[in-house]
Amino acid sequence: LVSRPAFAAVLALLALAGAGILLAATRNGVGLMPDSADYLAAADNLLKGNSLATWRAGGATAPYVLWPPLYPFLLALLSLAGLALVESARWLNAFFFGAAGLLAGLAARQYARSRLAGVAAAALTLACLPLLEVSSWAQSEPLLIALALPALLLLDRFVATGSARHLIAGALLAGLACLARNSGLAVVLAGLALLLWQRRARAL
Repeated sequence: LVSRPAFAAVLALLALAGAGILLAATRNGVGLMPDSADYLAAADNLLKGNSLATWRAGGATAPYVLWPPLYPFLLALLSLAGLALVESARWLNAFFFGAAGLLAGLAARQYARSRLAGVAAAALTLACLPLLEVSSWAQSEPLLIALALPALLLLDRFVATGSARHLIAGALLAGLACLARNSGLAVVLAGLALLLWQRRARAL
């Protein structure tokens, strides 16, 4: 059996180890793709005090409208500490990768009612090569995962307890997921489906 303090300590250590693994994997820099250029350009324009815009051929700017703004905003915010934007992406994604493992552990603990299951889920999540790969690019998927998991967990807790604070916190995180990536809308729809199901179950 794993005590609660030991469980918390093991999850924290696994999350730190996951972040360290990603930092080691990206020691030569995060991967870049066309979407990454838009994120970095938008963050660069924010740092320069310009509007939320991206660069186009010839040095012209264009409105940043294809992607939600939260990821470039966080890149710009972290870069205020003196980091280059690509280095900010590296550290942000390392944090979110570690957080994904921790949140997976908490989810497994909640649903399986077993701390050992929580530790196993956290370790398996951080050993997932596709997740490690997507987190090694300057992309917003790790941010989305770090917001979607707790949002759904909190909404599920609201269904179980009826606590308004769980509903408010879950709704806020679901909204932030939409600001992180367009597919974050799926989190909102899943939350709505969960709440409608709860309402129907109570009416029966």
